[in-house]
Amino acid sequence: MLLNWHSVTGRFAIVVAAALAGGLAAGCGSGGGASNREEPRDIVLAVDGQSIDAKVPANATLETLLRRHDLPADTTGSLLKAVAEVFNPKHLRANNEYRITHSLDGLFREFRYQIDADRLLRVIAMPAATTTDAPPAFKAEVITIPKEYELDAVAGEIARGGSLIGVLDAAGENVQLALELATVFGGEVDFNSDLQPGDRFEVLFERAVRHGEFVGYGEVKAAVLENDGRRLTAIRGIDADGRPAWYDEEGRSLRRQFLKSPLPFDPRVTSRFSFRRMHPVHGSYRAHLGVDYGAPYGTRVQAVASGVVD
Repeated sequence: MLLNWHSVTGRFAIVVAAALAGGLAAGCGSGGGASNREEPRDIVLAVDGQSIDAKVPANATLETLLRRHDLPADTTGSLLKAVAEVFNPKHLRANNEYRITHSLDGLFREFRYQIDADRLLRVIAMPAATTTDAPPAFKAEVITIPKEYELDAVAGEIARGGSLIGVLDAAGENVQLALELATVFGGEVDFNSDLQPGDRFEVLFERAVRHGEFVGYGEVKAAVLENDGRRLTAIRGIDADGRPAWYDEEGRSLRRQFLKSPLPFDPRVTSRFSFRRMHPVHGSYRAHLGVDYGAPYGTRVQAVASGVVD
Protein backbone atom coordinates (compact mmCIF):
# COMPACT_ATOMS: atom_id res chain seq x y z
CA MET A 1 0.00 0.00 0.00
CA LEU A 2 1.44 3.41 -1.00
CA LEU A 3 0.87 6.33 1.33
CA ASN A 4 1.21 10.04 0.71
CA TRP A 5 4.07 11.10 3.00
CA HIS A 6 2.77 14.66 3.48
CA SER A 7 -0.68 13.43 4.52
CA VAL A 8 0.87 10.89 6.93
CA THR A 9 3.18 13.41 8.57
CA GLY A 10 0.32 15.88 8.79
CA ARG A 11 -1.91 13.35 10.53
CA PHE A 12 0.97 12.33 12.80
CA ALA A 13 1.51 15.95 13.87
CA ILE A 14 -2.22 16.36 14.55
CA VAL A 15 -2.31 13.17 16.65
CA VAL A 16 0.79 14.19 18.65
CA ALA A 17 -0.57 17.68 19.26
CA ALA A 18 -3.91 16.30 20.38
CA ALA A 19 -2.24 13.81 22.71
CA LEU A 20 -0.06 16.47 24.25
CA ALA A 21 -2.99 18.82 24.68
CA GLY A 22 -5.05 16.07 26.28
CA GLY A 23 -2.23 15.04 28.59
CA LEU A 24 -1.60 18.58 29.72
CA ALA A 25 -5.29 19.17 30.32
CA ALA A 26 -5.57 16.00 32.34
CA GLY A 27 -2.50 16.81 34.37
CA CYS A 28 -3.63 20.36 35.15
CA GLY A 29 -7.26 19.59 35.95
CA SER A 30 -8.44 18.89 39.48
CA GLY A 31 -9.47 15.35 40.35
CA GLY A 32 -8.62 14.14 36.85
CA GLY A 33 -11.50 16.17 35.39
CA ALA A 34 -11.36 18.53 32.43
CA SER A 35 -9.75 21.94 33.06
CA ASN A 36 -11.54 25.20 32.28
CA ARG A 37 -8.31 27.16 32.01
CA GLU A 38 -7.65 29.05 28.76
CA GLU A 39 -4.67 28.17 26.64
CA PRO A 40 -1.65 30.46 27.25
CA ARG A 41 -1.30 33.35 24.83
CA ASP A 42 1.61 35.64 23.90
CA ILE A 43 1.84 38.86 25.86
CA VAL A 44 2.01 41.85 23.57
CA LEU A 45 3.89 44.82 25.05
CA ALA A 46 2.64 48.21 24.01
CA VAL A 47 5.06 50.54 22.22
CA ASP A 48 6.08 53.24 24.69
CA GLY A 49 7.95 55.59 22.35
CA GLN A 50 9.01 56.40 18.81
CA SER A 51 12.42 57.26 17.36
CA ILE A 52 13.51 59.30 14.36
CA ASP A 53 16.83 58.39 12.70
CA ALA A 54 18.37 60.94 10.33
CA LYS A 55 21.59 62.66 9.26
CA VAL A 56 22.67 66.18 10.18
CA PRO A 57 21.81 68.50 7.26
CA ALA A 58 24.33 70.94 5.83
CA ASN A 59 24.84 74.22 7.73
CA ALA A 60 22.78 73.00 10.70
CA THR A 61 23.55 73.86 14.31
CA LEU A 62 22.48 71.74 17.24
CA GLU A 63 19.83 74.32 18.10
CA THR A 64 18.32 74.43 14.61
CA LEU A 65 18.48 70.63 14.47
CA LEU A 66 16.41 70.32 17.64
CA ARG A 67 13.97 73.01 16.50
CA ARG A 68 13.36 71.00 13.31
CA HIS A 69 11.79 68.35 15.55
CA ASP A 70 9.48 70.87 17.29
CA LEU A 71 11.20 70.83 20.66
CA PRO A 72 9.96 73.65 22.91
CA ALA A 73 12.31 76.59 23.52
CA ASP A 74 12.82 75.76 27.21
CA THR A 75 13.59 72.12 26.37
CA THR A 76 16.07 73.14 23.68
CA GLY A 77 17.79 75.65 25.97
CA SER A 78 18.21 73.18 28.83
CA LEU A 79 19.42 70.45 26.48
CA LEU A 80 22.04 72.73 24.88
CA LYS A 81 23.29 73.73 28.33
CA ALA A 82 23.71 70.07 29.33
CA VAL A 83 25.48 69.22 26.07
CA ALA A 84 27.93 72.13 26.38
CA GLU A 85 29.36 70.56 29.55
CA VAL A 86 30.62 67.49 27.66
CA PHE A 87 30.67 68.40 23.95
CA ASN A 88 31.16 71.59 21.92
CA PRO A 89 27.98 72.02 19.81
CA LYS A 90 30.04 73.89 17.21
CA HIS A 91 31.66 70.55 16.33
CA LEU A 92 28.39 69.23 14.91
CA ARG A 93 29.19 67.79 11.47
CA ALA A 94 26.96 67.46 8.41
CA ASN A 95 25.99 63.89 7.38
CA ASN A 96 26.74 62.44 10.82
CA GLU A 97 23.89 60.28 12.09
CA TYR A 98 21.62 61.18 14.98
CA ARG A 99 18.48 59.85 16.69
CA ILE A 100 15.71 61.60 18.62
CA THR A 101 13.29 59.55 20.75
CA HIS A 102 9.93 60.78 22.08
CA SER A 103 7.35 59.13 24.28
CA LEU A 104 3.95 58.42 22.74
CA ASP A 105 2.56 61.61 24.27
CA GLY A 106 5.29 63.65 22.51
CA LEU A 107 7.67 64.24 25.42
CA PHE A 108 11.40 64.25 24.67
CA ARG A 109 13.22 61.20 26.00
CA GLU A 110 16.64 60.87 24.35
CA PHE A 111 19.01 62.37 21.78
CA ARG A 112 21.96 60.51 20.27
CA TYR A 113 24.60 61.89 17.93
CA GLN A 114 27.44 59.92 16.31
CA ILE A 115 30.46 62.20 16.92
CA ASP A 116 32.85 59.90 15.05
CA ALA A 117 33.61 56.22 14.66
CA ASP A 118 34.62 55.94 18.32
CA ARG A 119 32.36 58.33 20.22
CA LEU A 120 28.64 58.82 20.77
CA LEU A 121 26.92 61.82 22.38
CA ARG A 122 23.90 60.73 24.45
CA VAL A 123 21.41 63.06 26.16
CA ILE A 124 18.53 61.70 28.25
CA ALA A 125 15.68 63.47 30.03
CA MET A 126 15.82 63.33 33.81
CA PRO A 127 12.74 62.74 36.00
CA ALA A 128 10.48 65.78 36.24
CA ALA A 129 11.17 68.21 39.08
CA THR A 130 8.72 68.63 41.94
CA THR A 131 7.85 72.17 40.87
CA THR A 132 5.95 72.53 37.62
CA ASP A 133 7.69 75.76 36.64
CA ALA A 134 11.20 74.23 36.79
CA PRO A 135 12.94 73.92 33.39
CA PRO A 136 13.46 70.40 31.97
CA ALA A 137 16.59 68.67 33.22
CA PHE A 138 18.92 66.54 31.09
CA LYS A 139 21.98 64.37 31.52
CA ALA A 140 24.58 64.46 28.73
CA GLU A 141 27.56 62.15 28.29
CA VAL A 142 30.06 61.16 25.62
CA ILE A 143 30.23 57.39 25.34
CA THR A 144 33.27 55.61 23.95
CA ILE A 145 32.14 52.89 21.58
CA PRO A 146 34.21 49.74 22.26
CA LYS A 147 36.22 48.14 19.48
CA GLU A 148 38.65 45.27 19.11
CA TYR A 149 42.17 45.18 17.67
CA GLU A 150 43.53 42.43 15.43
CA LEU A 151 47.22 42.12 14.58
CA ASP A 152 47.81 42.14 10.82
CA ALA A 153 50.64 42.68 8.33
CA VAL A 154 51.02 43.86 4.76
CA ALA A 155 53.96 44.09 2.34
CA GLY A 156 54.40 45.68 -1.05
CA GLU A 157 56.73 47.09 -3.67
CA ILE A 158 56.72 50.50 -5.33
CA ALA A 159 56.25 50.12 -9.09
CA ARG A 160 57.35 52.60 -11.73
CA GLY A 161 54.98 55.54 -11.61
CA GLY A 162 53.38 54.13 -8.46
CA SER A 163 53.17 55.39 -4.89
CA LEU A 164 52.92 54.05 -1.36
CA ILE A 165 49.25 55.04 -1.23
CA GLY A 166 48.58 53.23 -4.50
CA VAL A 167 50.26 50.01 -3.35
CA LEU A 168 48.36 49.97 -0.05
CA ASP A 169 45.10 50.85 -1.79
CA ALA A 170 45.57 47.89 -4.15
CA ALA A 171 46.08 45.70 -1.07
CA GLY A 172 42.73 46.86 0.32
CA GLU A 173 44.17 49.18 2.96
CA ASN A 174 43.26 52.75 3.87
CA VAL A 175 45.36 55.85 3.14
CA GLN A 176 45.69 56.32 6.92
CA LEU A 177 48.07 53.36 7.09
CA ALA A 178 50.32 55.05 4.51
CA LEU A 179 50.31 58.23 6.61
CA GLU A 180 51.24 56.23 9.72
CA LEU A 181 54.13 54.57 7.88
CA ALA A 182 55.34 57.96 6.62
CA THR A 183 55.27 59.24 10.21
CA VAL A 184 57.41 56.31 11.40
CA PHE A 185 60.20 57.05 8.91
CA GLY A 186 59.62 60.82 8.74
CA GLY A 187 63.15 61.60 9.89
CA GLU A 188 64.78 59.33 7.30
CA VAL A 189 62.67 59.54 4.15
CA ASP A 190 60.67 62.22 2.37
CA PHE A 191 57.78 60.15 1.06
CA ASN A 192 56.94 62.93 -1.41
CA SER A 193 60.19 62.60 -3.36
CA ASP A 194 62.54 59.90 -2.00
CA LEU A 195 60.63 56.73 -2.92
CA GLN A 196 62.01 54.91 -5.97
CA PRO A 197 60.66 52.07 -8.17
CA GLY A 198 61.68 48.77 -6.59
CA ASP A 199 61.55 50.10 -3.01
CA ARG A 200 59.86 47.59 -0.71
CA PHE A 201 58.11 47.83 2.63
CA GLU A 202 56.61 45.58 5.31
CA VAL A 203 54.48 46.81 8.18
CA LEU A 204 53.01 45.05 11.24
CA PHE A 205 49.98 46.93 12.59
CA GLU A 206 46.74 46.73 14.54
CA ARG A 207 43.47 46.66 12.62
CA ALA A 208 40.53 48.10 14.60
CA VAL A 209 37.19 46.33 14.11
CA ARG A 210 33.74 46.78 15.59
CA HIS A 211 31.17 44.00 15.16
CA GLY A 212 33.48 42.45 12.58
CA GLU A 213 33.73 45.62 10.43
CA PHE A 214 36.89 47.68 9.85
CA VAL A 215 36.77 51.05 11.63
CA GLY A 216 40.40 52.22 11.50
CA TYR A 217 43.91 51.41 12.63
CA GLY A 218 45.50 51.06 16.01
CA GLU A 219 49.24 51.14 16.64
CA VAL A 220 51.90 50.36 14.06
CA LYS A 221 54.08 47.79 15.86
CA ALA A 222 57.01 47.42 13.47
CA ALA A 223 58.01 48.28 9.91
CA VAL A 224 60.78 47.67 7.40
CA LEU A 225 61.51 49.95 4.43
CA GLU A 226 64.05 49.27 1.69
CA ASN A 227 64.76 52.63 0.04
CA ASP A 228 67.51 53.50 -2.43
CA GLY A 229 69.74 50.63 -1.25
CA ARG A 230 69.07 51.25 2.44
CA ARG A 231 67.23 48.91 4.77
CA LEU A 232 65.43 50.86 7.50
CA THR A 233 63.86 49.04 10.43
CA ALA A 234 61.46 50.53 12.98
CA ILE A 235 60.22 48.86 16.18
CA ARG A 236 57.74 50.60 18.45
CA GLY A 237 58.88 51.30 22.01
CA ILE A 238 58.54 53.80 24.86
CA ASP A 239 61.05 56.58 25.48
CA ALA A 240 62.30 57.94 28.81
CA ASP A 241 59.29 60.30 29.05
CA GLY A 242 56.81 57.46 28.60
CA ARG A 243 55.88 58.47 25.05
CA PRO A 244 55.78 56.17 22.00
CA ALA A 245 59.07 56.15 20.09
CA TRP A 246 60.71 54.25 17.24
CA TYR A 247 63.99 52.31 17.35
CA ASP A 248 65.98 50.27 14.85
CA GLU A 249 67.05 46.65 15.41
CA GLU A 250 70.16 47.90 17.26
CA GLY A 251 68.06 49.92 19.70
CA ARG A 252 68.99 53.30 18.21
CA SER A 253 66.30 55.97 18.12
CA LEU A 254 64.88 56.92 14.72
CA ARG A 255 63.97 60.36 15.97
CA ARG A 256 65.89 63.08 14.14
CA GLN A 257 66.39 66.75 14.81
CA PHE A 258 64.64 67.58 11.54
CA LEU A 259 61.83 65.96 9.60
CA LYS A 260 62.35 65.36 5.92
CA SER A 261 59.15 67.21 4.94
CA PRO A 262 56.90 69.84 6.56
CA LEU A 263 53.77 68.33 5.00
CA PRO A 264 52.17 64.94 5.30
CA PHE A 265 52.40 63.31 1.91
CA ASP A 266 51.01 63.36 -0.75
CA PRO A 267 51.43 67.10 -1.51
CA ARG A 268 52.47 68.46 -4.89
CA VAL A 269 56.05 69.73 -5.40
CA THR A 270 55.55 72.99 -7.31
CA SER A 271 59.18 74.18 -7.36
CA ARG A 272 62.34 72.29 -6.46
CA PHE A 273 65.66 73.44 -5.03
CA SER A 274 67.69 75.20 -7.74
CA PHE A 275 70.48 77.76 -8.20
CA ARG A 276 68.86 78.95 -11.44
CA ARG A 277 65.09 79.20 -11.58
CA MET A 278 62.88 81.60 -13.50
CA HIS A 279 61.27 83.80 -10.83
CA PRO A 280 57.49 83.81 -11.40
CA VAL A 281 57.15 87.49 -10.40
CA HIS A 282 60.40 89.21 -11.38
CA GLY A 283 60.78 87.25 -14.63
CA SER A 284 64.54 86.66 -14.22
CA TYR A 285 66.68 83.67 -13.25
CA ARG A 286 67.47 83.54 -9.54
CA ALA A 287 68.53 80.98 -6.97
CA HIS A 288 65.67 79.09 -5.27
CA LEU A 289 67.19 77.63 -2.13
CA GLY A 290 64.23 75.58 -1.00
CA VAL A 291 61.34 73.36 -2.07
CA ASP A 292 57.80 74.67 -2.63
CA TYR A 293 54.81 72.42 -2.03
CA GLY A 294 51.21 72.72 -3.17
CA ALA A 295 48.46 71.11 -1.13
CA PRO A 296 44.67 71.43 -0.75
CA TYR A 297 43.19 74.08 1.54
CA GLY A 298 43.18 72.92 5.16
CA THR A 299 46.21 70.62 4.87
CA ARG A 300 48.01 70.37 8.22
CA VAL A 301 51.52 71.85 8.15
CA GLN A 302 54.02 70.63 10.75
CA ALA A 303 57.31 72.11 11.90
CA VAL A 304 60.30 70.09 10.70
CA ALA A 305 62.01 70.67 14.07
CA SER A 306 61.32 71.98 17.55
CA GLY A 307 61.96 75.67 18.00
CA VAL A 308 60.72 79.04 19.24
CA VAL A 309 59.02 81.66 17.08
CA ASP A 310 60.73 84.95 18.00
